[in-house]
Amino acid sequence: IIKNIGGARKGVEDMGTYGNPGKYTMVSGENEEESPWEPLHVEHGFNKEDNCVTLSFPTAITQAMTFGSDGDSIMRSIIAQADGTQLTVMMNVQHARALAEGKWTKREIAEYIYEYARKPAINTQEYWGQWMPFRRRQPLNPEYPVATYRSPDMIRILIAGGAGALFTKLITNGTGWMTKKIRLPSHWEKIVAKYRDMVPNYLRY
Repeated sequence: IIKNIGGARKGVEDMGTYGNPGKYTMVSGENEEESPWEPLHVEHGFNKEDNCVTLSFPTAITQAMTFGSDGDSIMRSIIAQADGTQLTVMMNVQHARALAEGKWTKREIAEYIYEYARKPAINTQEYWGQWMPFRRRQPLNPEYPVATYRSPDMIRILIAGGAGALFTKLITNGTGWMTKKIRLPSHWEKIVAKYRDMVPNYLRY
């Protein structure tokens, strides 16, 4: 939207140092049909049959190699590589099924990551005075391990991606998740036909 409608140009309006694919290019459909758990929009208070879109603004993405294909190995690999102030775990169907067979729920996964994904306090942004609104009192020993995330509510799990059991995608940081129900106007097909040949604004420069 920022690029195609707003006309943002790299190095002109968009002054990002490195950028990241979460800015305007990362779109993923949730694999609700094969997921052993309820979809993300249901967690956010919508009905299962609702068609919804969830937006987030992450600043980093890690394609995390898993330590094994069983549930315990998958969880250990997530904890070892989890970082940032917010976490979206994009899990493939094989990993989700392995965890579901071990009686893991999405909430239990989030609580487990919150409890065991820890790092020395001195390695956190909060220790250095960043993210001031979220600061907590730091331990007297800067090497003491503290929770990476403020609560399990800063973690979401969704099922997406293709086949394979080697990787889990960890999408980190951000300012929360916003989910809205998609309501197409009654004359949607006419709108699509009208703007089918529309040229994105950035191509006009």
